[in-house]
Amino acid sequence: MGLIITGLAFAVVVGAWLWLRPSPRERRINKLHTDAFANGLKLRYESLPDMSNEGRVREAKKPFTFFNREFKEKQAWPSYTLLRTQGESSKYLPVGWYLQQGEKLDRDVIEQHLFAKLAQLPEEVVAVTQWPLGIGIAIDERRELEIEQIKQWLDIIQWN
Repeated sequence: MGLIITGLAFAVVVGAWLWLRPSPRERRINKLHTDAFANGLKLRYESLPDMSNEGRVREAKKPFTFFNREFKEKQAWPSYTLLRTQGESSKYLPVGWYLQQGEKLDRDVIEQHLFAKLAQLPEEVVAVTQWPLGIGIAIDERRELEIEQIKQWLDIIQWN
C-alpha cells in the first residue's frame, strides 16, 4: 500500500513538472522573441481581424506579435496597417493585401512605395505596419523562422 501511495505521489510531482514545462514550440517562439530584443527590435502584441475566409465570416480577431524597428526621430511617411487576406484585396494593393487602417495612402504612394515591397514578402508575413516612429511586421509564428529573416523583411518594407 505504501508503495502505491509513493508511486502516486511521484507521478503527481512528475506530471505537474511536465505540465508546467514549455513545449518545443513555446521554447522556439521564446528564443525568437529573445533574439529580437537582442537585435534591438521591440515586440508589440495586438489583436487584429482574422482575414481568412472563415475569420471574415465570423468577424473573428486573431492575436499578432509585431516585430518593430523603432526610430529616434519622427519620419515623414504615412501611417498604415496592412493585413494579408484570403479575400478581396484593397484598391491598388497587390493581391492578398488589405488596408486595415491608414492615412494618406493614395494610388501614387502605393504604386511608388508599397506595391513592389509587398510582392517581395513571403507568406509568413501576415501584417505590415508603419507609423512616423517605426515599422513593423507580424509573422506566422507557427513556422520556424530566424531573426535574420525578420530583419531582412523589415529592410524590405522600410520607407526610403
